Amino acid sequence: MIGFGHFEYGIFVFRAQRCDICFMVSHRNLYFFGFLIFSAFLFSCKGEGSGGSEDSVSSLVNIPVDADEIIDTTNAARLVFEKTLIDWDTIRQGDKFDATFHFTNEGNRPALISAIRTSCGCTASEYSKDPIPPGGRSEIKVTFNSYGREGYQKSSINVIGNTFPPRTLLYLQGFVEK
Repeated sequence: MIGFGHFEYGIFVFRAQRCDICFMVSHRNLYFFGFLIFSAFLFSCKGEGSGGSEDSVSSLVNIPVDADEIIDTTNAARLVFEKTLIDWDTIRQGDKFDATFHFTNEGNRPALISAIRTSCGCTASEYSKDPIPPGGRSEIKVTFNSYGREGYQKSSINVIGNTFPPRTLLYLQGFVEK
């Protein structure tokens, strides 16, 4: 039998013969077996530490919405705002208008605001990232910048959290004069 080459990998040397049926180690085979071993290890791991206590952040981030069934919202966090619309009447172009939306968590779970999205770059927001306990009060501060704006303006502030409903819309409106 005539040999046509050999393959060295680490301390192992594999020789292939033209007429012999043999197993030749290639990089592709090594990657495949490595992937299989990694997958077996990954799927055999149990989710230890994912149970968590009732006060953990993962237990707070429970948005009570399900596409298939009606959800009991009596245990959900619920933000009730004193005002959802603030009107600044008239301001001059280039001025900034500051406003504060006060709210209370009237739900049975701590409320956690995950994000606030505004309708344009002209409105900035500031809020507490700490959980608001049931019965607790907090606020969202917003600033409207009228630079480059003219006429009637209405800006929306979308408050997103683990509440029911999961989104609450707030508004700033008024007139900007030159």
